[in-house]
Amino acid sequence: MSANKQFPWLGVALVVTSLFLPYVSVMGFLEFTGFEIMKSIGELMNEMGVDDISDGGGSGEGDTSLAGDELALAFAILMLIFSPFVFALSGLISTILLLANKSPRIIGGLHLTFVIIFVICAAIAPTALGMISIFDFVGTGFYMGAFSSVLLFMRSHDPYYEMHNSTSYHDEYKPDSEWPWWIIILVPMVLFCLGLISLVLNEIL
Repeated sequence: MSANKQFPWLGVALVVTSLFLPYVSVMGFLEFTGFEIMKSIGELMNEMGVDDISDGGGSGEGDTSLAGDELALAFAILMLIFSPFVFALSGLISTILLLANKSPRIIGGLHLTFVIIFVICAAIAPTALGMISIFDFVGTGFYMGAFSSVLLFMRSHDPYYEMHNSTSYHDEYKPDSEWPWWIIILVPMVLFCLGLISLVLNEIL
């Protein structure tokens, strides 16, 4: 393994390991690993079926509007529940890119953006009893999968190898994008914030 692939491969390993650890933890007594959440959601979707989902669209005109902080809480809960799928997909695509001698920096940037958006939503969400927040239900598996985004985004260098094999070095590991790192992270965050602002304004007006 070349030196400039060590960090991304370590990130992939952390993603896989995180799926065996709790993503949701209720007071440390009731825990659900990433694989358990994925299995439960898959079984639930199979039981519901397309007909059950379509029948749910005929509900009345009850007041179901949510305040801004409640909407953020709903987003945070959904992102936490579906995070094993997002992290697993990120790890799978990164593996394919690494095997093809390409950089997974874009995937790592999107992965990191997902984590940042979750943190923002969870931070502005209301707390229960003034003491309990959604962070109290986040397990170690989620944190490990979230940290893996940093490793997928990094690219280590071997100065000696790069000095004496500059041509082959760059040929071996071709970046898949010349975009600055901040664009990869900033653009999805801006789009999400604009969508959230539009929803809040729609409720106010």
